[in-house]
Amino acid sequence: MTTQERQTSQRPQRTPRDMLSHLVLPVVVAVLGAVLVTALTPFGQNLREVLFPTHAVVIANVNLSGHPAKNATVSLDDAPAGTTSADGSLTLADVRAGTHVLHVEAFGAVPADKSFVVDRQAAVIDLGGIELQTVARLGFYVSLTPQTSNPKLDYEIALWIEGDEQTLADINKVTYSLPDPLPAKPVKGKKGTTFYCYSKAGTVKINDLFGPGGSFTAAQAEVVFSGGTLKLNSLPGAGRPPGACSKSHDGTGSDSAGGGGEKTGGSGGGSNSGGEGSEDGSAHDQDGSTGSGGGNTGDSDEGGDDQGPTESKDPIVISCALAPGGETYQKGPDESAQIGQQVRWVNDSKETMSLDITDDPPGWDAAAADDVAPGGAYVFTFTEAGPHGYTCVYPAHKISGELAVAEP
Repeated sequence: MTTQERQTSQRPQRTPRDMLSHLVLPVVVAVLGAVLVTALTPFGQNLREVLFPTHAVVIANVNLSGHPAKNATVSLDDAPAGTTSADGSLTLADVRAGTHVLHVEAFGAVPADKSFVVDRQAAVIDLGGIELQTVARLGFYVSLTPQTSNPKLDYEIALWIEGDEQTLADINKVTYSLPDPLPAKPVKGKKGTTFYCYSKAGTVKINDLFGPGGSFTAAQAEVVFSGGTLKLNSLPGAGRPPGACSKSHDGTGSDSAGGGGEKTGGSGGGSNSGGEGSEDGSAHDQDGSTGSGGGNTGDSDEGGDDQGPTESKDPIVISCALAPGGETYQKGPDESAQIGQQVRWVNDSKETMSLDITDDPPGWDAAAADDVAPGGAYVFTFTEAGPHGYTCVYPAHKISGELAVAEP
């Protein structure tokens, strides 16, 4: 036996156990160590995000004053991310792990930011509702005072728009929907006033407060800007209207210095009275009418001294007569008049009538127009041109028509 053969025969032989302990076990330990480093250390987590990035879906619902904000513009971390759908919902796909800022803009709303965190390997992130605040707000004040002699209430309401100076300056027009039980015909906020005020005073029957719409519970406004229209809703608040709304801006209310019309007629004879000065200094003719039988108005030279201006044109007579059939909403006659021409709405029915008009003609006396007896009339002389919608309101019916007033 040679020396080499003798050395080989003396070398210990490696068993499978030796192979496991010297080769496989170190490799397993190394792999497990790498896994632990990847799972438990920031470096490992970052490495895993690089190798297997998060692709989360972010969902939210965007609302503007409690209503879905459709077509709101959305950006994520200053990058455009689309718009909301018609129902105000928003879905963003493939959002990576980390802290993000969602920016939302909508017409008529104050821009809003929403910060959120997407955890690594998160699948869906629900941000819930994102509430946007309108740039303008609807102010709504109402006062109700019971009458002691009959089942009626004296009411006073005021509507106005609140917002910063620039927002108010950008408004082109404001249209209000009055609260129940007042007529549903839209009315316009007074042009030329900072707050687009609308105020009205009158009386309502107590029974009218128990209708399906409630009693002075909510009002709406449609605010027109050059870029679009914003709809606002409001419940009556405890705050008083701003100083600019302290006087009536539809020509009504106890603060008005004069009125352009009066209700006439009733169970007694006709009466004539002179014109009273309105807030703009003009005088308006107010004629009397006969008793409850006919609803015809008396001439200015009969039954008393007429101190109002002499009318050169025949008066326009609008008959508010209920048509047979019992329809709740009925079409009344459309008429045209000129500035200075007298218009008389005659209550040709057996029920008390309330007369409402749009676009706030100066001097309109809503307190008188709200309680026109059967056979009586409300008489008014316009001092400004413009279209007006009128509504003769009865307990269960409404008659609406149009009146166009033009320059002489």
